Amino acid sequence: AAKKMRTSMPAEKQFRIKPLSDKDVQKAIKFYKGLRKCKKASYQFPNPVANMKPDILTNVIHGYENGKCSVIWESFGGNLNCKFSSKTLKLLTSKKALKELKTEMASGKYENAANTSLATAMQKECIFVPNQ
Repeated sequence: AAKKMRTSMPAEKQFRIKPLSDKDVQKAIKFYKGLRKCKKASYQFPNPVANMKPDILTNVIHGYENGKCSVIWESFGGNLNCKFSSKTLKLLTSKKALKELKTEMASGKYENAANTSLATAMQKECIFVPNQ
């Protein structure tokens, strides 16, 4: 029988995630709304992972490159460099996605993120580049 792949970390290995302030959540939602049209923009926010450097993270929309929306999400340990198709942009910026994102950021509880069609699309369209 095939083994079921674990899609989440055991609780003892999970990072403690801090909720973002209302102001930071609103900045993020504004960023995502600009992402719908791949409008060049950036925003900075406190790293929600407790005791993890850097303290401030920056996400940047670079605009369209060869028909794809170029976005860089700064993360601990590196950057997630993405070239999004219009289909993925729609998934990422749908009303449902923004509502879930707002709830997750405000609570610090990011659940089921790896089990969505959006996660599958992002795995295909994003590359993690570790810090040197």
